[in-house]
Amino acid sequence: MFLRDRYDPYGTATYAFFNPVLGQNNGGPFQQFFRDVINLIWNFRLVPFILWPPFTTRQVDAQVDELYLFNWSFLALIWFAIWSLVQFPIVLIAFLSLIVVIALVGLLTWIHSLLFWKILHGPLLQVYPSELPDVPPNLRVSPIDGQRWVYINGIATGKTLLRQNIELLSKMFNRPILGINNRTYGFLGDILECVLQRSFGFRTAETRVAFPIIRNYLQDRTVDRVVFIAHSQGGIIASHILDDLYTSVSRDDLQKLEVYTFGNAALHFNNPLTGPPLSNRVLAHIEHYCNELDLVCSWGALSSFPAADTPFWGNLFLAEGATGHLLNQHYLFQWFGDKPRPAAPQQNSFMNRSAVQDPVIANKFRVPQDMIPRAPTMWRRSRLRLYLGGNTPP
Repeated sequence: MFLRDRYDPYGTATYAFFNPVLGQNNGGPFQQFFRDVINLIWNFRLVPFILWPPFTTRQVDAQVDELYLFNWSFLALIWFAIWSLVQFPIVLIAFLSLIVVIALVGLLTWIHSLLFWKILHGPLLQVYPSELPDVPPNLRVSPIDGQRWVYINGIATGKTLLRQNIELLSKMFNRPILGINNRTYGFLGDILECVLQRSFGFRTAETRVAFPIIRNYLQDRTVDRVVFIAHSQGGIIASHILDDLYTSVSRDDLQKLEVYTFGNAALHFNNPLTGPPLSNRVLAHIEHYCNELDLVCSWGALSSFPAADTPFWGNLFLAEGATGHLLNQHYLFQWFGDKPRPAAPQQNSFMNRSAVQDPVIANKFRVPQDMIPRAPTMWRRSRLRLYLGGNTPP
């Protein structure tokens, strides 16, 4: 069931078991840009008062004001004034051109939305299932009590594929999944958006919607665990959300959060220290699942993980020789099997393979195609698999 069937597709109200109702930040870079321009124009009359009074004669113990004109600072002020006057027309032309470009991009985005948005994207949020899952016989309480599961999709994913993703996740882990729709602009458009996100720290609309949802879940005293799953470009969004959470949520609340990514396209994945020793981090559980021949993952997590100047925290599991980038087909089915069971790994799944610790990078594990005697299996290494079938690890 799409959230549209019961709720405003542009709101963030969800089913009762995802309470509290969460507000949505409707601001964006285009709106903020034009607000800044209007605000600057409105206050332009105050420009002369920035340097008023224009000069002073105050001198106290050889310390002078910035506009004291009776020493060598006078020449610096003259040079700065000439430089500002010369660059003014250049900056003005560039600024006006920027306004036109941003307005044009906004218009094209609106036309794109008008033509394709309703067909491809659907509601911003989806929840699966529409009914609460049954309580497994071995559990006394429902697995959703005190837990919130959130998923953000990757590139080239519309409402139908998002629905398929959260449906499979829900059935595998026997929990309701809140899917946040990372809307697609087409393959090339999504890649360009990834570059902007990675290089300039650009927060997309989906980032601005997901952040308050996860923050409020973490601050909800009735919630004791938040599981955040991200795929592909969703990994970039997740990395930005984590950066923002670290500055706005207490350490105690952050310790409720667990993050799991597949085919992660992020350039960094921060996890601040909580104090000595160096192994003590804010988030206790971060896992990245990567296929070796996945282009997006190679461009993202695999290129960043070994770099000393790029923080990329969490255990990384690399399936050697594995191809594909799609969540269901190439990650969930290959890693966990098409009929995953909580008791034992499926015979042909990656969970039944060895997971060999990298000799150089302690939290990187290779998953070779051939079994290695006496090496621990992925089944023993993976924390996410402990949630299969509605189970909950300590």
